[in-house]
Amino acid sequence: MGVSLRILVVLFFVCSITDVFSQSVRQDYLEAKRLFATKDYKSSEAAFSSLELDPNFGPYARFYSGLSIYKSGNISGAITKWKQLIEYYPNWDMTPEVLFWLALSSFEEGQDRAGLEYVDSYVYKTTTSGISDKLIPKYLSEDSLSYLEALYADFRDNRALGTLIAGKIASKPTKDQNMVLLKNILTDHEIRVQEIRSSDLISEKRSSYRLAVTLPFMFDDLENIEGISRNALVMNFWQGMNLAAKDLAADSIFLELYPYDTKRSADTTELFIDQLANADVLVGPLFPLAVQKVSEFSSDRQINMVNPLSSNDDYLKDNPFAFLFRSGYQTMAKNLSKYILENDTSKTVAIYFSPNQRDSLFASTCQQILSDSGRTIVGFRSIDELGAKALLDTLTDQFELFYTKDEADSIMELNLEARFIKSRKLRPEELEYLEELEEKGQDDEEEEMEVIPWFYEEDEEGNILNEEDPTKMVYYEMKFNIPKDSVENIVIATRSNTIANNILGAIAAREDSTRIYGYGDWFDFKVVNYEMMEQLSLRLIVPDYLDKQSNRYKNLSSRISNEFNSPASKFHIHGYEFTYSLGNLLKRYGTYFQTAIYGASTSGFLSDGVEYLGYNDNQLTPVVYMRNFTV
Repeated sequence: MGVSLRILVVLFFVCSITDVFSQSVRQDYLEAKRLFATKDYKSSEAAFSSLELDPNFGPYARFYSGLSIYKSGNISGAITKWKQLIEYYPNWDMTPEVLFWLALSSFEEGQDRAGLEYVDSYVYKTTTSGISDKLIPKYLSEDSLSYLEALYADFRDNRALGTLIAGKIASKPTKDQNMVLLKNILTDHEIRVQEIRSSDLISEKRSSYRLAVTLPFMFDDLENIEGISRNALVMNFWQGMNLAAKDLAADSIFLELYPYDTKRSADTTELFIDQLANADVLVGPLFPLAVQKVSEFSSDRQINMVNPLSSNDDYLKDNPFAFLFRSGYQTMAKNLSKYILENDTSKTVAIYFSPNQRDSLFASTCQQILSDSGRTIVGFRSIDELGAKALLDTLTDQFELFYTKDEADSIMELNLEARFIKSRKLRPEELEYLEELEEKGQDDEEEEMEVIPWFYEEDEEGNILNEEDPTKMVYYEMKFNIPKDSVENIVIATRSNTIANNILGAIAAREDSTRIYGYGDWFDFKVVNYEMMEQLSLRLIVPDYLDKQSNRYKNLSSRISNEFNSPASKFHIHGYEFTYSLGNLLKRYGTYFQTAIYGASTSGFLSDGVEYLGYNDNQLTPVVYMRNFTV
């Protein structure tokens, strides 16, 4: 028999045996499936396990072995089997089926995070979200909102989980709703409002809106205001409100203004409190005793109240229907911190603040946000006006840094603009010190003595002057005790002219590149150095900022002067701006503007406007600075 013939015989023999074995394995696999179909799961699990190493039936045997274990009630054992299957056969074409059973089993075992991971893997491989829409409502709908929010922090791409959370948020009372998270979920996943439950408050859009204006007018007859001078600020605000209401009516936004004089008194406010029941919005009050009375009424009757002039967060206390037209102090601090983080790459920050509740709250909020974001807080200090003078001295205190003659010559040869090397005669006390040092000797180790690198005074050619009694000199450079530019950012939380100007003056004297941030309109200080403010690139977050250079502002000021026969004050302007914004907010969203799913917001006439995105104070706060002596 030739070699070729022998090879053919061997190949035929091998193929015959392989076919026999394949037929045998196929028969065993079919028998295992028969046992599974008859619900004899223990027998089918054993039968499938015997086939797990087969190169053809192995992955199928492992899958059905796991399914047999699952049907037998051992869910954790099934999970282990399926995890091994994915590990051994990562590219198997039935992997999505395995992921489905892993997701289902994980949820049944209470392993919600694992279940969500397998759901996400399934969606990634199939590009369909069917199992997500079925499993997540079934297994997570009874869990608490706080638990689901914790899950969502790690699974933000899961639309079904987001929809479930949005529904739970929307089903809560309005005062308890996390509107920020709700808006983010609806926006990120393009969820329609109809897919979730609605608020318990029904916001009505009306042909006109009644505004009860509860301010300290401080007089008896509102019709006779010509002689009123003691509370001109409130009257100017009221006049601005009326002018805005007149202009809004031309745009079919009708506001009815009803004045109520609180006289800064709780007792006086109590006398008219029941008359506020028909109002759609309560404006004010401004002072604490009246605020407490009106706030209780507002909360009980579920009528929104808005403070038009304050940033004090205490106004909102214990009343979900209370709002600030301006940003509160904490919101200003958050927005300023966000601005610093987004626009300044510096790493060190010092924070100084006046010793009062308002400024310390602002400062501590900035401290927390900036430090949590990786900025190093190198100073956090409360300072009064005397302390501001001491801080000025600390920031500007200097010392002389001595150089040898060679060191000084090297520095001067570089001709650097920022380096100023000087020379002077040694002072009498320094000469005495050198004599003392010479008497102790070079080897005295009792104490380390400072060395003064003196040299004899020379002429231009390097010859010592007056050789018989030469003058000892020293080269030096003035240095700040606190190294220059060691503090990259300074946040100043104060409305004190003295404190602000002392710190600004110190930074200007040091010629640091430090960036200064503050809040409030420092540009209105009685003593203002605009050149220094611009030089230091001062940034201020101002809750009531209006662009006085705009044509709108100038035209409005002119109209107010003509309308009321007096120069326009800033309270005229603020009264107009507040009413204009509130009118547009009511027109757009109705009586309960806070129920707007995507957040209530509107542009102002002169300002950026207002935005109540799940909060009860305005979330829009501009950061302003000077350029060419203009804000």
